[in-house]
Amino acid sequence: MIDVSKVDFTKLYDYAAKIVQMYRNNLSKEKVDASGQLSRTADFDIDFDEYHVTVSLILESYHRYIEVGRNRSTGKFGSWSSKYADVERWLKNKIARGSFIPSTGHTIPRTEKDIKRVAGAIVHKITKFGFYGKDHHGKHILEKTLDEVEKLGILDSIIDEIVDAYDKRIDIEFSKI
Repeated sequence: MIDVSKVDFTKLYDYAAKIVQMYRNNLSKEKVDASGQLSRTADFDIDFDEYHVTVSLILESYHRYIEVGRNRSTGKFGSWSSKYADVERWLKNKIARGSFIPSTGHTIPRTEKDIKRVAGAIVHKITKFGFYGKDHHGKHILEKTLDEVEKLGILDSIIDEIVDAYDKRIDIEFSKI
């Protein structure tokens, strides 16, 4: 049984906030969070009872689609036909700002037809493979963040804070949901 009075929730809060900030930084660094919505809404929750302390990372439901794509799903995350317009608008804004860099051997699309073609290719890639595409330029953002958290010893620090509050036998369970 856990003695909640012995848990320093301020430290747990600080560790969880650091994990969320690392995730936000990785989203920004990898240029995945174009609208900023995923980063702004990333949060955490700390819950406890007499036997458990749970630290949960809370993300928008679509974070998985950014990470690994939709794999031809037709779920309730909106129709991808409506996403073409969103991608076209994003593409036009990038072209107008001069920040669109076409892949090797391609030119910047200028006509409506070219913009629609490029937007269609982008939507197709995201739908099928997620942000990273089929060659996976690295680990997915969440996985990468959790690896960094583990290397920095933040998970160990969280565990130490909780273990110190237990009176007797300790069972530790990690889970990825």
